[in-house]
Amino acid sequence: MPTPGDMLPQGVNGLALKVAALERELRELRAARRLESASISGGAFAVITPTGGKVFKIGKLANTKYGTELRRDDGTLAMSVSSQDPGADDMIRTFSRDGHIVVADDAYADGYLGRPWVPVPMAAPYGITAATWVTTHIGVWWVQHRVLELRASVYAPAATTGQIRFRAIFNGASTILGPTATAANDSETYLNYRAIGSDLVGVDHGERVVIIQEAQRTVGAGTVNCWHHSAWGSNTYDSSEA
Repeated sequence: MPTPGDMLPQGVNGLALKVAALERELRELRAARRLESASISGGAFAVITPTGGKVFKIGKLANTKYGTELRRDDGTLAMSVSSQDPGADDMIRTFSRDGHIVVADDAYADGYLGRPWVPVPMAAPYGITAATWVTTHIGVWWVQHRVLELRASVYAPAATTGQIRFRAIFNGASTILGPTATAANDSETYLNYRAIGSDLVGVDHGERVVIIQEAQRTVGAGTVNCWHHSAWGSNTYDSSEA
């Protein structure tokens, strides 16, 4: 036997069914306690303040790369996770309020620190007259970076020649880092060397490496003086240094 609902026009009956379905979906939505999953394709999700500033953004960034950004209430970038340069991997970067990188991992060497650069402590200047290599400065480097920046100089008085070099001891082996610098006849020569991954094969993050600066007099009777200017851990400049 037909019901009263069956006597309604088809359009009215269809509308009633749609309303019932919407009421059911609304009840299910209210009962849901959390969003189980969601996805965004080709865009970005942002948290926007009442004044229009974006304090959080994930997805496609202004540089057309995909990543995550955290910004301060004034709009300045505080932290980002994204690739910044062509050929570089995604990096975690923390920025100061004026835009300088405060902390970052290395763009090319996985597992290493990029910023800040960490110094290696060294001893005071030294004068030598020995005709064989002697240690003038020594320090211990607890490896946080993939690269070590080394700076030193040597002075030799008139009719005298002297040399300096750097050496690293790790894993029970001794390795010369970079070239030997030579000064002669009242001159000073600077030794600037960037020890990269190929110089430090087998050295892993957090390991202990002894850095030694050595000098010798090869000609004459004068006193050869050498100075240690700096030793700093550094980020890689490109993938060839990793």
